[in-house]
Amino acid sequence: MLQEILHDLKAVRDYPAVSILFNTHRTYPENEKDAIVLKNKVKEVEERLLAEMPKRMAQEVIRRVKETAESVDHRKNLDSLALFATKDKGTFVHLPLQVEDRVIVDHTFATRDLLRALLKEGQYYVLTLSQRKARLYQAFNDTFLEEVREEGFPMKNKADLAPLDKMELSMARGTDNRIREFFNRVDKALLTLHHRNPEPVIIAGVERNYHFYREVADKPGIIAGWINQNRDESEAYEILQDAWKVMRENHKKLLEEAREDLAQAVSANRFTSDLNQIWRRVREGRGDVLYVEKNFFQPAKVRGDELVLVEEEEATHTGIVDDIVDEIAEHMLRYGGQVVFLDDGSLTEHQGMALKLRY
Repeated sequence: MLQEILHDLKAVRDYPAVSILFNTHRTYPENEKDAIVLKNKVKEVEERLLAEMPKRMAQEVIRRVKETAESVDHRKNLDSLALFATKDKGTFVHLPLQVEDRVIVDHTFATRDLLRALLKEGQYYVLTLSQRKARLYQAFNDTFLEEVREEGFPMKNKADLAPLDKMELSMARGTDNRIREFFNRVDKALLTLHHRNPEPVIIAGVERNYHFYREVADKPGIIAGWINQNRDESEAYEILQDAWKVMRENHKKLLEEAREDLAQAVSANRFTSDLNQIWRRVREGRGDVLYVEKNFFQPAKVRGDELVLVEEEEATHTGIVDDIVDEIAEHMLRYGGQVVFLDDGSLTEHQGMALKLRY
């Protein structure tokens, strides 16, 4: 899924690394226009590369960009398209959010919109839970839901849930214990997968089962929400519809908490909004949380520990980093920090970006 794609793209260090991003349409006939837009973007890449480097080197990358563009099925378009290519590889991603249309040629890919997609609504798990079975799904936004078939999922409770004798029939202890044992097995399997892909979990199940599961869960903190309904036999689109409502509310809550957290950091003078200071502190590993407006971009020239900011029209010039914000976000993640994207205008007093410091 998107997290794995982002990880692979972040590992690329090659020049030229081409990134094409533009808004698309979900439905016919509007999405037919998207192929024309992409063709024009590819032409822009071609002109830029031929102007910046030897023809033979440029043509290797241009060929890969064209091959990747031709493989795009515009019938599957969402709200935007991100295409990435070097001379050796190319890939594209349909994204469920609006982006700033742009073409970037750099030593790394422009991946901040993929990161935005993950953090805005993001990937998450949905665990449907009953006393007799458990199914696990991976979901993205309100557009994707796929059942997981690893680590024993889907799982069935093979225990006989009938009470063992009349005393247990009256108190239901035996049945409850066997349910907890089943849920404990489910939790262990879930945590194995969560360790590889640490995403929030939505539980779908009746109240009694939900509370039983929380009792035995080793890490109840990963549970982001609950659907109070048995979803054993539900269709995927029904599960996704309910889970998305929960995740959307959870995201709103997290954004509000992020704003409050930044306000406290400002009050304690444990932050900076000077771009050069942000650049230095992040590269020192002192950044805790980077707050940035989702459409804030800044081209710059890097001179050691100093950034020389340039105007937007100079972004395509040789030696200029098209978007230094993407570079800063990458360093944040490398040092274990967090990146939070806020609505445009949220950080006006901080010139579009602010960094909460660890110390």
